[in-house]
Amino acid sequence: MTQQTSKSSPITSWTSQLRDLQDRAHVAELLARLKSWGSERSDWKPWQSLARWFPQAISRCEETLARIDMPLIVATFGGTGSGKSTLINALVGSDVSVTGRQRPTTMRPLLIAHPEVELSKTSLPIETLEIVTAKSDWLKRVILIDCPDPDTSESSQEGPNTARLRQILPHVDVLLYITTQQKYRSARVLEELMSIAAGCKFLFVQSHADVDVDIRDDWRNVLKPHFDVPDMYFIDSISALKAEREGASTPAEFERLVKTLSSPFGPEQRDSLRLANLCQLMLEIVELIEKETSEYTPKLAELKSQIQLQQQRLLKEMSSNLQRELGLSKGLWEQRLLSEVLNLWEMTPFSAMLRIYNSLGSLAASFGMARARTTAHLAIIGAIQGARWLSQQNESQAAKERFKQMQTLSIEESSVREVEMIIKGYEQSAGLSQGIETAKEHRDALAQAVTLEHAFLDKASRLIDQMIQSVAFDHTRFRSRAVYETLFLIYVSFVVLRIGYNFFYESLWNHNEIMKLDFYIPAGIFFIIWTGGLIMFYLRGLQRSLALKLTEVSRQLAEINVPTAVFRDVQTKVEQTEARQLHLIQLKRDIQSQYEKNAPSTPTLGNFTRRN
Repeated sequence: MTQQTSKSSPITSWTSQLRDLQDRAHVAELLARLKSWGSERSDWKPWQSLARWFPQAISRCEETLARIDMPLIVATFGGTGSGKSTLINALVGSDVSVTGRQRPTTMRPLLIAHPEVELSKTSLPIETLEIVTAKSDWLKRVILIDCPDPDTSESSQEGPNTARLRQILPHVDVLLYITTQQKYRSARVLEELMSIAAGCKFLFVQSHADVDVDIRDDWRNVLKPHFDVPDMYFIDSISALKAEREGASTPAEFERLVKTLSSPFGPEQRDSLRLANLCQLMLEIVELIEKETSEYTPKLAELKSQIQLQQQRLLKEMSSNLQRELGLSKGLWEQRLLSEVLNLWEMTPFSAMLRIYNSLGSLAASFGMARARTTAHLAIIGAIQGARWLSQQNESQAAKERFKQMQTLSIEESSVREVEMIIKGYEQSAGLSQGIETAKEHRDALAQAVTLEHAFLDKASRLIDQMIQSVAFDHTRFRSRAVYETLFLIYVSFVVLRIGYNFFYESLWNHNEIMKLDFYIPAGIFFIIWTGGLIMFYLRGLQRSLALKLTEVSRQLAEINVPTAVFRDVQTKVEQTEARQLHLIQLKRDIQSQYEKNAPSTPTLGNFTRRN
């Protein structure tokens, strides 16, 4: 890989550098988005716990990004006596680490680096490490660390083994997981490895090949639920170190491990590997957040569903009340309908009769007033007619008031209280409330319920107005008017023609007598009957159409959709939480895409997964 880089043209090299810089910028942007996401304030219970660990996790990510140009840090990991120190000596080619198969000899972590590497620029806790330098060329690109054993409780001045191990491993890029036939099933070692596995790559090495049988297939099955294991190595570090001292050829399996450690870690591969590790670390953070929220996410959906369900319940209650009021106020709608008809129907003979019918009460009062002979008589008639008019007005006003009172009486406070308690329970279960209801919250719920009523009634009023206008328009079409005007004028024309025939022809030409009252009285009576019948038929048609429309309006009221939430604050919390969840999902997709782009091409490096 190094030779290909050296032979590449300046243009190709510059293009590669630009691509690396672009990848760094994208990963830095993703990290900034994740940090910004975590800094947002949230009322959701599972996200409130982020403050305990999220800043430290982001700090580790930022530290990984900051040391991207430093040599890769490769550390050993394994149980007591697994041959970690022996393998380090074999890799370096000298006895830099004390060895021992039966006891934990690595009490203080040992760092092996090339003399030209500036360790001060790394984020490693240098003061806790024992530093040894070696002049192997490949150590210019790699820093080796021989770590303490995770399965012993021995301590040194720096603290217990596990504490010192956890202090180092967050800085590691590649972990050499070394085991033996006796140690590969150690639950304690695997558990410790799982706790620090995110954010680094793995090389799996079985040592003691001189005395142990090959257990790599079984070891692979042990690791499979948690790791991708593309390759494993079976080596004898002691034989390899002896061959190096004697200048002989080292075993082929050991040579393969050295080639894996040295050849793919040039600057370009190093950047890709470290960016991939950083993306994996961010994915681990996101997955941990998702794990903490997994219990509450279905309950959040239940809360959202209950808000809509209880809102529909209140709307149904208002719809039922309004339908009842519509039935009680039927006379009001008929009066409004007739007034709308007269507004649409221009002045014609039949419409004049309708207007007379509509104002018949006022005409009767005027006629009574005209017959009054004394002031007392006039006062009595006025009182009677005034009482009738007042009664009619009271009935009409009462119907209007019943409709207006729906704004305050359509939802009972007990209904609001019941719905409020239901929503509060689901809100607490979803982790958005502590379950302690305040008087302010109750007042807000009542105020929002009134707002819901107003919005509902506003739509209902427009629906009723549309109904009245629709019925009035249907009954004032040309065909309808023509039928009633023709029927009305048939009788009027007959009477007028009969009178004209008698006056102009019979009396003048035939000298017959002019018709007397015995004609006009029956003609007037029949005129009233004929006109009244037509008016009754017309009004009957209006009433039938109004009844059908009221039924349709009642159905529409039951399905009316008012977008005002009863508990707006709760719904706002739910919407904000869902929006933040979607943001996190999208962020995870972007991180995963960048990880796949930066994943190193070396097929022998393993990855931590979460298949379980």
